[in-house]
Amino acid sequence: MDDCLVGSYPGENRWDYCFSYKGEVFFMEVHPAATSDVNTVINKLNWLKAWLSDHAPAINALKAETILPFHWIHTGSCHILSGSKQYRMAAEQKILPKARLEIRH
Repeated sequence: MDDCLVGSYPGENRWDYCFSYKGEVFFMEVHPAATSDVNTVINKLNWLKAWLSDHAPAINALKAETILPFHWIHTGSCHILSGSKQYRMAAEQKILPKARLEIRH
């Protein structure tokens, strides 16, 4: 997604990837996971949700419903303490970072 949208939204917090699996669309952000990255990823998620709603309703209609459609895959190690304010913020948005993506139906 990022490569396709950089020309139209050069200064925006664009999301990295979307893909289809078993007829559902999933969205994946590959990004470091330090406390300072949480706001950035949440901003990217908010941008994605608005973009889907306003500019890509057909893709939005295919968004996964059997499991969470939005995923943050961290690069390197995760450096967000589970009791921190940033962890709670990510948890509220249902976008906690993980080491790898596993989709099981």
